Amino acid sequence: MIRPPPSTADTGASTAWRPRLRWVSILLLIGAAGVHAERLPVRIYSSADGLAHNTVQCIVKDSRGFLWFCTLAGLSRFDGYAFRTLDVEQGLPAAGVNDLLETKAGDYWAATDNGLVRLDQRDRAAAGLTRIAEPIGAAAALPLVIPPASDRRSRTITVLHEAADGTVWVGTGNGLFRLVGGRDVVSMEPVEIGLPAATLSSVFPEQRIIAALAEDRHGALWIGTPGTLYRRWPDGRLARYTMRDGLPADDVSSLLEARSGGLWIGTRTGGLFRIGFDQSPAAPVVELSIHAAHGLPSNWVTSLFESSDGRFWIGTYLGIAELLTSGDGSPPGIRAYTARQGLRTAYVAAIGEDLGGNVWMASDGVGLLKLTPTGFTSYAAGDGIDNVSAVFDDQAGNLCFRGLVLSDGRRVALEGAKLDLVEGG
Repeated sequence: MIRPPPSTADTGASTAWRPRLRWVSILLLIGAAGVHAERLPVRIYSSADGLAHNTVQCIVKDSRGFLWFCTLAGLSRFDGYAFRTLDVEQGLPAAGVNDLLETKAGDYWAATDNGLVRLDQRDRAAAGLTRIAEPIGAAAALPLVIPPASDRRSRTITVLHEAADGTVWVGTGNGLFRLVGGRDVVSMEPVEIGLPAATLSSVFPEQRIIAALAEDRHGALWIGTPGTLYRRWPDGRLARYTMRDGLPADDVSSLLEARSGGLWIGTRTGGLFRIGFDQSPAAPVVELSIHAAHGLPSNWVTSLFESSDGRFWIGTYLGIAELLTSGDGSPPGIRAYTARQGLRTAYVAAIGEDLGGNVWMASDGVGLLKLTPTGFTSYAAGDGIDNVSAVFDDQAGNLCFRGLVLSDGRRVALEGAKLDLVEGG
């Protein structure tokens, strides 16, 4: 921190130090290093706007373009103008909703803290906002597998995924299941993948939580848990991978197969990494590993999302980041966005996209943040800029500005001067 100059009490001036202003002919070259506290074009939606709850846990865009938000107090749908909410009064078995799946057949399944429910589609115009079927996971559905009365963790549905063959996989707080049965009679069937036995005294309950599901191009299902990464082939073969197999971390929090290939894996302690694999059970090859030392806001990766324009977004415990690729084979860079760039939240629980290409972020307590990538980005005193009087192109085609910048008397803010902005008395 730059210390203030000696007191000026004898002149009657304020003792609060103010950074000096320096006039420069070329204030800023767009993209220059050191300018990274710009304010993003972000709009916030909260319960005051009709959202069910300000803690949002997932974002899903359905086939008709509606955005659905899973919250701690129900399921909210946004049509571009207003929110409509489905909660326990309309039939949800629990207020907390963790995931939503629209199947290829057009069914909507909601994962709640007290079972799995199918939204009643008899009222297609309302997208199931008036009636809900009975919850799956009640005593009649799983009496011989995990008695719901004594095992609440199995009734906590954490994540849903529909495979290419139509199988609906259900992750819970106590293992993996799949839906079986016909259209009107459905039950949850447990699927053994080699999770640690809950009866062992050394096993913590969270080790049996299914945190993430993804399917690769070979039809195999990848299963992320807080302790191990599993792979299950369509024929039932299983493999498990940990740090002993070369993974940067074991505690998987999110999975995503990118359109360009390769499986991205987010963790709670080891950042993000990408693996390559074939159809064999051999340990996957870690092709790329990214963590806080490379610019991630945090090593705790909470969510992964690839937008329609190919941009790759990473939600973390302390903000959101964009993976920047050059296309020439060089390692990708990271552009991080945190509170300095105007985010009103640190923890980004989920990321989604609307039909207009806007990126939505789910927060823990703030509500929803909508980022418009094509919107205006602003720079101000926090970036060392006090005034701009002209905008022009130089001979190289760079966009330049002329005006006043803050200085400590030796360097300007854009040259790395550290400034403590203090209001005078």
